Amino acid sequence: MTDFQAYSPSHVVSGIDDWNQLLDHGIEKPVRSIIRKKADGTIEAINGSTGKIEYSGTDAATVINSAIAVLTNGSRILVKAGDYTLTATLLVSSKQGIVLEGEGRHATKLTAQHADHVIKVTGSKNVTVQGFYINGNRATYSTLDGIHMGNSPFTVVQDCWIVATGRDGVRVFNASTYSKVLRNWIGGSQDSEKVGWDGVWVDGGSAFCIVAHNHVIKALYVGIELDGNSHHCIASENVVEYCGEDASDVWPGIKLYGVSGAVVIGNVIKNCYQHGIYSGVSAQNMLIASNTFNSATLKAAMTICFGLWHLPSMPRP
Repeated sequence: MTDFQAYSPSHVVSGIDDWNQLLDHGIEKPVRSIIRKKADGTIEAINGSTGKIEYSGTDAATVINSAIAVLTNGSRILVKAGDYTLTATLLVSSKQGIVLEGEGRHATKLTAQHADHVIKVTGSKNVTVQGFYINGNRATYSTLDGIHMGNSPFTVVQDCWIVATGRDGVRVFNASTYSKVLRNWIGGSQDSEKVGWDGVWVDGGSAFCIVAHNHVIKALYVGIELDGNSHHCIASENVVEYCGEDASDVWPGIKLYGVSGAVVIGNVIKNCYQHGIYSGVSAQNMLIASNTFNSATLKAAMTICFGLWHLPSMPRP
């Protein structure tokens, strides 16, 4: 049984024949290229089979993007531990079945020095991004997402730490259906690590996605938002803290808007500034169950405007 089937009522998973494609992600894929940073600051892309240095230079984005461009479907890039300053977006375009992997969210560190997204996946399928620390440098650049995926179904973002983005930590957009956002830390305890928009925003018709086991802390707007005809998505077992500080609109811990069939189950929402869970007027046929609220600052644990299938959650003082 898949994660989605385990959490979903039967009508949510009916007709999903391709879900098992998500099981094809992981580090077992062959390493096509190894990226390393030398002591003198030179960045090298080394062929994983021959050991030949294929690309070299002092601009990390140029070297890494050159290695991504020649990736064959079903292969992997491993970015070794180190601090990499990016003068351009790391772009995965028109690829299938590849893995872009760091050596861990405390080891491989990417810092933006440009105004676009840090990592962008577009027009691709079955892509995994994992194991990075991503700093969007929000104090200088206010228009970027940490990881942005568009028109890229079956994408997985996992085991990353994303801080200081001008916009969203992770945005799942433009029919990036069946994607997963798993086990990420988004934001941080320091104000300098705050996410400028949402921690995770799923919209643009990105249906049947899973957002699970993430920790979102200090997103200025919403912790996790399911929006824009992204039907039958799941938000499960996430921790959302200190979100919704901006008072200009409704910014809850978890927001459902313009979607149907969403499942929101087993989340912990604490110390947020507005609503714990907010279901807007255009959301319907929800399943909201077994969520925990722990905050004296919440306006309401849950605010439901329309169309709910609801099992009791557990507010706490």
